[in-house]
Amino acid sequence: MIRITAKLAGFRRAGVAHSKEATEYADDAFTKEQLKALQDEPNLVVEIVADGAGKAPGSVKPPTAEELIEKIKLAATVEEIGLILGEDSRKTVIAAAVARRAELEMPK
Repeated sequence: MIRITAKLAGFRRAGVAHSKEATEYADDAFTKEQLKALQDEPNLVVEIVADGAGKAPGSVKPPTAEELIEKIKLAATVEEIGLILGEDSRKTVIAAAVARRAELEMPK
């Protein structure tokens, strides 16, 4: 698992707007090159942790719908929306993803 915390809210690297709150990603969420760029970035704290490391069983708290919606609103690409959305099936989160995707795909 990769845990990333930004020193500046919304700081962008590897196609993702990072939060000041720690966000966890799957080990394969980024390419090797992206992971290196993330780790080399002084505005980010990047931790590579074993799944469940340092946490009591069952203590991993999934992000709230509000947290995901805020990240979706900051997304700069459709691909980033997909990373944020993951397998979340909450209607409000999906609606936010659909709306942001429409904004990004709108001709300029």
